[in-house]
Amino acid sequence: PTPASADQVVVRIPGSVVRWPVLVALVVGVPVGLTSPAQADSSGERFPTTNQVIAGSGWSNAANAYAADGTTATVSIVTNNTPRTTEFGGFGFDAALPTGATIDAVTGRVIWRCTITNLHLDALAVVGGAAVAPSYHNYPAPTSLTTRTFAIAGLTRAQLVDPTFGIRITAVGYSVFGTYYCALDVVSVTVEYTPADPPVALPDSGVTI
Repeated sequence: PTPASADQVVVRIPGSVVRWPVLVALVVGVPVGLTSPAQADSSGERFPTTNQVIAGSGWSNAANAYAADGTTATVSIVTNNTPRTTEFGGFGFDAALPTGATIDAVTGRVIWRCTITNLHLDALAVVGGAAVAPSYHNYPAPTSLTTRTFAIAGLTRAQLVDPTFGIRITAVGYSVFGTYYCALDVVSVTVEYTPADPPVALPDSGVTI
């Protein structure tokens, strides 16, 4: 709920929340629960703990993309127009996002590179295998390890804490002939949120003003 202004108190009656001027509350002598405005918070950068191949042969040594440490997952592009996709999951948002939190922003981060620029890299948020946000597309591909961050719009807490939430990372070449490689150092997701706004109990927990 919207916080009370400086000259109001929030009166919580079962089934409703009423904002009364302070003087009214003083006159009628109602029990008052003061509400402290919730402060925005962050999940911190969350890293995957699981992976599964979705298309082609996926990324080799995919667990190397669980941390930004310079050790990379790799993929070879040897067939034109054939994607190689691995889904990364297990970000642990069920422990990072409190019940009732409002999701303000979700940001994905990858560090990747390819041996040539004429390759395409994509990141897609999914729940239960279905896309839940537009795909992030990076072309031309960087040829040295490069950080890319991207907004993942419209996600809810329910989607983020779903055990099937994941980020699918794809490498594909179009009009590419020969064998080329891509490397992925890390995949991560950070969530900015506002927690629910419960009333703050007064010291004696039942004072009537």
